Amino acid sequence: AEYGFPSWNALREEVETRVLSFDAAIDEFVRCATGGATGRAERLLALHPKLASATLHTALVLGDAAAVEERLRHHPELALQPGGAQGWEPILYICHTSMHRGSPDRLDALVRIARRLLALGANPNAEYHWNWHPELPRTALWGSVCAVAHVPLAEALLDAGANPTDGVTGDVGGGG
Repeated sequence: AEYGFPSWNALREEVETRVLSFDAAIDEFVRCATGGATGRAERLLALHPKLASATLHTALVLGDAAAVEERLRHHPELALQPGGAQGWEPILYICHTSMHRGSPDRLDALVRIARRLLALGANPNAEYHWNWHPELPRTALWGSVCAVAHVPLAEALLDAGANPTDGVTGDVGGGG
């Protein structure tokens, strides 16, 4: 073991994490939370507890409905504005977070946030282009089914007019 860490990589990641500026930590946290790197996101949050309420996007990936509502009450236009580490519309962050695992309360909150964003005019067909297959955009609906894997979240999007034949979501089991 290297200095009490299980591996050199673990030690290096710890050092990198500790020297990140707060703004860089925010972006790294949001990228990890929406990229399936839940463990790293949780370690960043443990080191920087203020990340939780730092931005709309950190509140979105954590399913913090109260913090999201507080921001939207004063600036409802934020519900539609792309931004954050991924440059996505807000609805995409709650549909791609991995921070809900093992937390039923967070799942319920993600659905409440989704309904609120959609009520403010968020696009239920929001999508982004991912690096590996730029020709196949990932949609909010795909995220709700494949990343978050929560039927009520998908239902909220469908109720708001999400296209169920988006070309990617229905192909979940088809090696697509």
